[in-house]
Amino acid sequence: MRQLVVLSVLLLITGCAGRLSNDGGYVQFHSGEALHPSEKVIIEGRYAYRDGTLANEMTRIVEINGESLPREWGVAPGANKVSLVPGYYEIKILYVHGSGQIDYYTYSTVSAILKKNCTYQIVTKWSSLEKTMFLGLSGRPTIDTQQPDCSVRQPSQEDRMVQI
Repeated sequence: MRQLVVLSVLLLITGCAGRLSNDGGYVQFHSGEALHPSEKVIIEGRYAYRDGTLANEMTRIVEINGESLPREWGVAPGANKVSLVPGYYEIKILYVHGSGQIDYYTYSTVSAILKKNCTYQIVTKWSSLEKTMFLGLSGRPTIDTQQPDCSVRQPSQEDRMVQI
């Protein structure tokens, strides 16, 4: 009987988790089976030392089109990598900077039309002189055989009205 109660609770918890799950920092943000890399879009965050410094940086995808991504156990909110179907997205990004302790963090939303067979890396540019932070996306082909154009296209007002 006790095992049945424990099993029921576990099933209830997994059932309440919703359609999205965060498996080691990876979230599949579309229903159905996993897609072949040439048919999907991948967005990658970053967790590494800033080039030439001892400062640690982290970028995570926390929300897509207003839908929060599940938290990875024991890590900051959101996901490190997300797979999507091609299209228009508003991607909310968490940026954290630290050197021994967190000294700066911000949330920013990037809007873009993303293409299949492309992997988009979140890029950051910081100007200490101007005290400004830029968050954006840089694209590259996921599979080189098709050589797609993975440039990031900013959506027009018409794109936003049609595709949201």
